[in-house]
Parts: sequence; C-alpha cells; structure tokens
Amino acid sequence: MERQHFMKTSTMLLLITVLAVPFGCAGSTSSNPPERSQAPLRQAVCDRYGGVWHADGTCEIQSPGPGD
Repeated sequence: MERQHFMKTSTMLLLITVLAVPFGCAGSTSSNPPERSQAPLRQAVCDRYGGVWHADGTCEIQSPGPGD
C-alpha cells in the first residue's frame, strides 16, 4: 500500500513538472517583444517631460530656442 502511494505521488509530481515547463517558458515568446510591454512606460515619461507621443512609438520633445 505504501509503495502504491509513493508511485502515485511520484507520477503526479512528474506530470506537474512536465506540464509546468512549457507554461513557464511561454512568457518568453517573441509575440510579446519588450518594446511593446514598455510602451506605456515610455509614453508616461514622454508626457512627463512635455513631449508629444506619436502612434509609431516615438516621443517628440521640442528643444528650447536660443533665447530660452
């Protein structure tokens, strides 16, 4: 009886490990590049410094003129 419990527990742990590996690696796919996940942060920084955020992911900040 004790051996059956050990085998059942071992099988469950093996199954969990096998299933956890693909799901653990799923977050590092190329479908979610770092540039996309950082866009809201970059937009907030752009806004903070008075820039204009563009749809293509660029920030335009006007430099002060020579007399400013």
